[in-house]
Amino acid sequence: MERTKSGTVDFNCPKCKARLTAPRMDRGNRRTCPHCNAAFKVPLSAPAADPMNVHVYCFDCKATAPARLSYPGNNAVEAVLWVAGILPGLCYRFWRKSDPGLACSRCGSARVHPSESAAVHE
Repeated sequence: MERTKSGTVDFNCPKCKARLTAPRMDRGNRRTCPHCNAAFKVPLSAPAADPMNVHVYCFDCKATAPARLSYPGNNAVEAVLWVAGILPGLCYRFWRKSDPGLACSRCGSARVHPSESAAVHE
């Protein structure tokens, strides 16, 4: 679900997957899809992004593959900081998990772009 600046909510019909728009004040209210007549509730919040539903083009292995989450930093550094004390380990862990990126599921490279991105085709 996306919220646009005009005060509407964009989402997909749960049955036919048609792209629909509703006023933001209709969130949580029951509506009917104009395409398939299915009854549904307008979503209250955005669903969590699932990286497995995103395909990326990898510039290293030259493949289009499902994405996986990639976290900055290093597991060994995190382990050393946890041994050094709870505060350094906790700070490093929050930093790593605060900004995950996408990576290629085939080779693990972070040099990727969504496969439908215009940057891939340039």
